[in-house]
Amino acid sequence: MTNCAMRINPVFEPVLRDTSHRWLVLYGGAGSGKSVVAAQWVVLRCIQNVGERILVTRKVARTIRHSVWHELLVQIRECGFLEEFSVNLSNLTITNKRTGSEIVCVGLDDPEKIKSISGVTACWHEEPTECDEQDLIQVDLRLRGQHPAPKQHIVTFNPVSASHWIRAFFWQKNADTSLRIKTTYKHNGFLDVDYGKTVEALRDKDEYYYQVYCLGNWGELSGLIYTPWEFADFPDTFDDEFGCVDFGFNNPIAALHVRVKDQRLFVRELVYRSKMQISELCGLPEMKALRDSVMFYGDSEDPGAIEEMRLSGYAVRPADKGKNSVKNGILLLRSLSISSHANNVGLNKELQTYMWRKDHNGNVLDEPVKELDHALDAVRYGVWTRMRKLSWVEPGFRKNGGVSDD
Repeated sequence: MTNCAMRINPVFEPVLRDTSHRWLVLYGGAGSGKSVVAAQWVVLRCIQNVGERILVTRKVARTIRHSVWHELLVQIRECGFLEEFSVNLSNLTITNKRTGSEIVCVGLDDPEKIKSISGVTACWHEEPTECDEQDLIQVDLRLRGQHPAPKQHIVTFNPVSASHWIRAFFWQKNADTSLRIKTTYKHNGFLDVDYGKTVEALRDKDEYYYQVYCLGNWGELSGLIYTPWEFADFPDTFDDEFGCVDFGFNNPIAALHVRVKDQRLFVRELVYRSKMQISELCGLPEMKALRDSVMFYGDSEDPGAIEEMRLSGYAVRPADKGKNSVKNGILLLRSLSISSHANNVGLNKELQTYMWRKDHNGNVLDEPVKELDHALDAVRYGVWTRMRKLSWVEPGFRKNGGVSDD
């Protein structure tokens, strides 16, 4: 491949030239440009090859529009190819008018849709650590048929855990057919200086996050706060329900819907997205569907956001906070039976890496690491405020070490 007018980091040039490996594995730290070069790879194949059909995937379809879809459009625009492509916003497809090559964005949470797509010549999998191994195997089965271009996958992810299935998949089972390139923010010549300072600052917050997101090393998880929440469908019938929100902008806004049935909590992720205004949050269909029936609990440290939700017609109140409310809220959640859902991408990712802090000697401290905790904070706000004094909740909470004084 040639690089046209694109600005490409030299470390990734072997990816754009490779024709012999089925799997192009880009992994490492945050801000290294992995997703950017993957989008460039997809766009260049569409420009240079006739009749390609390239699948772009994430685990959950609703996360596509503000991640891989956005990055593809950025690369098409920056390279000056907007006039050469037609863009279909309704079904998230992009077609090159000259070559007929097509990009199809799809969530792996809809297996029937995957099965209906034929003639796939290449794939980009963003954050396959969100997926099951069978998800990638099923997509790999779609790459078949006659086409002169090499049938390849490009995958982009942070190495969150050394025990994750993805390590064995690319370093053992498919080692001979995988080109693996590890990068960190230092390989990204187009990154602003402040971002580098941000990831370097993880050194003083937590060793795990520093190793994974700054140095791009495989994470060694220890001191997880929650045992895994089992997956279950969100119930149609229930005893109680409420919403909860952790506000952010550079950090993601996390909004979740909780239903309680037979003394078990079921959590559904409504939104988990950065760079979103409160007005946009309030206008989302999944939020508006709950506006007239559900009480939301929001972070009390952002009263302006709470007031804006109220002005948009939502029933919302600040979450209770006080002495030891973070620790006690965690203990309360640990005392309850809680189910997540396979499509709760942000929440499930946080559950895998939410840990107690450690000091420089490796001693576990009595406070969580303040990274990747937005959805879990939101759930804690709602559950702590609404449920902690219920008669069936309090005994289990006290047994788990909680203190009712806050």
